[in-house]
Amino acid sequence: MLGRLGRFCERRHRLVLVAWVVFIAVGFGVSGTVFDRLEPTRGGSESESIRGFDLLNDVSPYDGQVVAVLDGIGPDDPALGALAEDLELLGGVGRVTWPGSPDGQRLVASDGGAVAFVVDLARDPVDRDETVAGVESVLRLLERDRVADVIVGGDLLLFDEINEQIEKDIAFAELIALPITLVVMVLIFGGLLAAGLPIVGAVTSIAGAFLCLLGFSTVLDLDPNVVPVTTFMGLGLAIDYSLLMVSRFREERGRGLPVADAVVRTAEMAGRTILFSALTVATALSGLFVFAEPIFRAIGAAGVAVVLVALLAALTLVPALLAALGHRIKTPSEPLPDEGAFATLAERVQRRPWVVALVVSVGLVVLGAPILGVTFANGGSELLPAEFESRQVDEALARFPGGGTDPVTV
Repeated sequence: MLGRLGRFCERRHRLVLVAWVVFIAVGFGVSGTVFDRLEPTRGGSESESIRGFDLLNDVSPYDGQVVAVLDGIGPDDPALGALAEDLELLGGVGRVTWPGSPDGQRLVASDGGAVAFVVDLARDPVDRDETVAGVESVLRLLERDRVADVIVGGDLLLFDEINEQIEKDIAFAELIALPITLVVMVLIFGGLLAAGLPIVGAVTSIAGAFLCLLGFSTVLDLDPNVVPVTTFMGLGLAIDYSLLMVSRFREERGRGLPVADAVVRTAEMAGRTILFSALTVATALSGLFVFAEPIFRAIGAAGVAVVLVALLAALTLVPALLAALGHRIKTPSEPLPDEGAFATLAERVQRRPWVVALVVSVGLVVLGAPILGVTFANGGSELLPAEFESRQVDEALARFPGGGTDPVTV
């Protein structure tokens, strides 16, 4: 079967390449949409606190908050009343709580040198982003007038800033990882062309990750942490699988096979290894479905899909590239020996399989033992660098009565 697939990709390599180019373009085209759909998850629905939160959220007329800390202004300053009136006039604002509100004393810093505003958005505003932008603009009026120093945060802006930071981190990581990988591949293969094929596989996996995440975002709540986990998982697997294919192709060419036959032979032999590897990884990731927390289930579902994309790219895209460019790829000057370090290791393992299995199993149990005492918690503003205002707001709330903590609701 894999040989026939390799033969098809070799003969129809132009068609296969065009299909993958379209796939990559669409994948990167929807990446922005993926980040817009991310929202932090709160944990499993069987948790009493989560069930209570959901019940309160269902009956609340408000949905989401913007919180601002105004430093350098006292609670009796008349500018605060005018600011509250301006906020209440904005469309989409459900409630404004400030030091002048009946319960507003908690929004005055313990030292009296700062105040806080809490703006609750009405449920399902016409344009949430526009409403948030309008609230933030009004809150910054006092800063523009040099009346106070203003920092703006809250859950809505926190989610946006976390997504923004993750998007930047992924781009930065890829900017570092891909060139380093290319350099390593050049050193291994001794040529830029052969080294570039695993990079193409890596780029394909990233595009596939975005497409998979977009699809799952329609049926699952995707936490921002799902994106880097699945993206880098696909990146690593795609490079690994592409590396196996290119290495096997060079070996077959070194044995004197023409490009067409080398592609088919590569698909048969290396493809089998890649297929079993991908199925093993996908099966292992399926174990995440037993967890109640939505984030683990999302990682499991998206991870399995990304593994399948990496597998499909290795079995179709790489053979098509080898068929188109294989005659330009440098082959080993001498055929590689059938016996090597890994063959020797395999022979030794086969002599004492039960001993090796026991030692490896014990080692895995020891490495996995800490998971029995793991404690899962939702991340917040501490995930962000110090320059983000959402984190600064949370830290500034420590100056207020109660330290910015929420009350317990029964």
